[in-house]
Amino acid sequence: MFFKRDEALVFSWRLSEPSEPKKSSLTPILRREPIGALLLDFLSTNFEEKESFEEFIKFWGFTGFVSNSITAEDIKDREYTEKEYHCILEIVRQEICEYVKSVQAVYEKTFYYCFDLDGPTWTAGLTSLQRYYIAVLSQKREGYKGFIEPRMLFGELNMMYYPESTNQQLDDYIKREAVNAPLEDIAKIVKTNDIGLTEMVTSDNIAAICYVEFKKMLEINSRLRKCANCNKYFIVTGRIDTKYCKRTDEHGRTCQEIGPIKKFYNKQNKDPLMELYRKTYKTLWTRTIASKKTGRRIDKSVLDDWRNKATLKMTEVKEGKISIKEFKEWLEKSREGLTNGIR
Repeated sequence: MFFKRDEALVFSWRLSEPSEPKKSSLTPILRREPIGALLLDFLSTNFEEKESFEEFIKFWGFTGFVSNSITAEDIKDREYTEKEYHCILEIVRQEICEYVKSVQAVYEKTFYYCFDLDGPTWTAGLTSLQRYYIAVLSQKREGYKGFIEPRMLFGELNMMYYPESTNQQLDDYIKREAVNAPLEDIAKIVKTNDIGLTEMVTSDNIAAICYVEFKKMLEINSRLRKCANCNKYFIVTGRIDTKYCKRTDEHGRTCQEIGPIKKFYNKQNKDPLMELYRKTYKTLWTRTIASKKTGRRIDKSVLDDWRNKATLKMTEVKEGKISIKEFKEWLEKSREGLTNGIR
């Protein structure tokens, strides 16, 4: 895993699917994502569900899920059927399930206190690191169990740091010319550019990986919010009042697309005025089809006129000019007036 500014470059491997053309049973994965993306996906994955676990490792890879029964050496050079493929994944899932659930529980509370824009009221105006500082102090309060400080208790971490310029063109030039160009010339160029450190972290334990990314999120002052549609944390970029994430459903639609629509219909379903209106409108709309007995029907232009009047009546109710009872009486009277003529 490489950290550079606000991005993480994740290198991992996954179990190749039996249907894939492959040279090895292990397929490398390289992902370039915002810092925190892996930890957020880990937090939102239900590891009790086989499909959810397989979806996570298909995207992020197998690295970090230590199994007592199966290692990379056991599977990297063998052929296996579709059934064996899912069996291998299921063995690992069952072994790590309880462990990763305990890790998830820690970060769920940590995110609320340190990153959630809708977190405790005392967090307003504080950076993520300031919020973390207060949350850690709160653990010392007698009887206070709201926050659990993340700790890396298991696994090993190996770290290396690489100096790099924030100017990619400069990096390319230095690497190309460093062998032959005088150091004085290179120094003059470097002096006018910012140099930073790219951090490389390797580990075989998912909790250790999560811990490192959590610390990076504190450093860059990450801002999170739970999506108003799927209720999963997402990284807030741009507008701070963003309520929906970009996760997709089984039809490929994002929460940003379907969330506002669902909210609108849910609000209507809870509105007694809309419920009365829709019930009457549905009855009148069926009358736009000619009656079998009389051959008469309500003209659609008449129905449109009624709909406009009903909308005005609902506005009057909301403004307190008439009561819901009066609105209901008007609906019944107008419905009878329109339907009597076609019976």
